[in-house]
Amino acid sequence: MAIPSESRARSIMGRNFLSTTGVQKSFGFSYKPEELDTLAKTMYPEYMLRGSKNTHILFPGYPLSILDIHQRIGGKNPRLFRRDDIVEFGHEKFACKARVNLRWHLVRKEGVDGTSGRSYGHQFELVGDMEYVPRACEMIYLLTAYYLVTGVRLYRDHYANTDDFTRFGRQISVGFIGRFGLIIDNEVLKALHPSGTLLTTAWKPCRCGG
Repeated sequence: MAIPSESRARSIMGRNFLSTTGVQKSFGFSYKPEELDTLAKTMYPEYMLRGSKNTHILFPGYPLSILDIHQRIGGKNPRLFRRDDIVEFGHEKFACKARVNLRWHLVRKEGVDGTSGRSYGHQFELVGDMEYVPRACEMIYLLTAYYLVTGVRLYRDHYANTDDFTRFGRQISVGFIGRFGLIIDNEVLKALHPSGTLLTTAWKPCRCGG
């Protein structure tokens, strides 16, 4: 099975695509040649890209934590992150230890219809065998990079549940809301959100190139 190149993937995904150049510029890092080789081996096959081009965002990952992301861009974009969220969660493992995997990611650009108001257990029943619920670092990476590259705020009409929890067992959800910017599990503001918290999913990793 032929694996699409990055340029071929871009032509398929259109606006629902972030390039290696785009994320490098957004976060201020440079992929090493061996890292680009690793990425090439994890590109999704063309049939999956075609089937997801209207519902998912394809983007290349890089091992950054939520705290790394904030430290790299928070000063340049002070309104993007809420400082209170960083203070509250900066010491949690999901924020300072968990890092985005070095591979291509294919994540839904909107929550799954019909999952608002359901418990996470009931939402999770809708996750397919080839899908998973993204971690908070993956969602923050995506939402931040997509906004910096395109100016578009994903998940601005609802929050996305992630597969991360605080040490007290509180599930982490993320999203944009009005003038408050990118929110990480703020219960007060979440209560004000018009569409609630929805399930989001991503396609499981692919290593079709070796």
